[in-house]
Amino acid sequence: MHFRLLGFPISLHYSWLVAFCLLTWALSTAMFKDALPGVPMRAHWAAGAVATLFILASVLFHEIAHAVVARRYQYQIKRIYLHILGGWTVFDRELQTPNIEARVAAAGPAFSFGLAGILWCFSADPIVRELYKVNMMLGAYNLLIPCVPLDGGRILHAFLWARGGSYAVAAEQMARLSKQISNGMMALGGLGIILQFNTFWLIIVGIVLRIIAAGTYKTVQQSSKLTRPVQEIMVPTNHVRTLPITASIQDLQTTFLRHGYKVYPVMDGDTVSGLVHYQNVREDPTWLEASQGAIRPHVVPLRQELMVSSQATLQEALDQMLLAGSDEVLVYSHDTFMGLVKRSMILRVQQSISEPGPMKKEDKPIGFPLWENR
Repeated sequence: MHFRLLGFPISLHYSWLVAFCLLTWALSTAMFKDALPGVPMRAHWAAGAVATLFILASVLFHEIAHAVVARRYQYQIKRIYLHILGGWTVFDRELQTPNIEARVAAAGPAFSFGLAGILWCFSADPIVRELYKVNMMLGAYNLLIPCVPLDGGRILHAFLWARGGSYAVAAEQMARLSKQISNGMMALGGLGIILQFNTFWLIIVGIVLRIIAAGTYKTVQQSSKLTRPVQEIMVPTNHVRTLPITASIQDLQTTFLRHGYKVYPVMDGDTVSGLVHYQNVREDPTWLEASQGAIRPHVVPLRQELMVSSQATLQEALDQMLLAGSDEVLVYSHDTFMGLVKRSMILRVQQSISEPGPMKKEDKPIGFPLWENR
């Protein structure tokens, strides 16, 4: 289900229907049965349904609080996803500074705690009292568990990023911490079940956080050891496949079929004017019909975040890629285009560091140019 609220696109996963049914059942048969004695059962179910709607609305507005603060800093909200385990706000790009990341992350718990404070004033009503508890738990759960992608984890990531200066290294540290905490949550959940406590939910949350942490770690593993300069592995300009600004879509198709690269620098004379992404052009409805059309409308202008110095380290290049949401950056020496570094090249270096051992016959030394195919 998709809709818009306060200008933000919202997507409800089908699991929210499951959450609505489970919460309504739990509240009506347990909490409201005791809180509202002497009233018909249908009143318990009605109270449970109303309380559940407000609980789910609390989760929605927790995410909207993130979106409102991000929009204040000129970030576009691609979508807010809501599912049985909570919500997720997706921005058009990574938050570019530790300060902005911390402020956006703190907005959600701040809203939940603020709403809980208002509800506490009217907590004599059983429904309001339940909403007060839920918002307190929602704020505390997000703020006090320092795991990605929870708000507490994002705030800690911002702190580590500000202290160390590297987005990727901070993300690596957070991913390791998140794996340890999620393992502990699963262990505590299992122990609780043995001791006959209702801690199965702790195992589920631990599993989800462990999966997310593992995925994050794979992207930023060994970031602290990526100290080699980018010029050691970059594709030099004489090997970079480029397209002129006057090229047609058919030229792009032919170049892709011949070389298989997904992105190409676009040259306006001797100057790189931007990048053209094969997949973005292919998504154009006129992809097949307008093959003689120019690629110019599809060129992404060259931005500072898509460029690194030839003296920069692979760690700095990885930071640029993650913050720009790009799989490649252009290498410059002063104002001269020197080459191109791809995410796959850095990934190979990361894997070589994390998996040391005898080199296979088909492998090449780390110092060997990774763009060479020989």
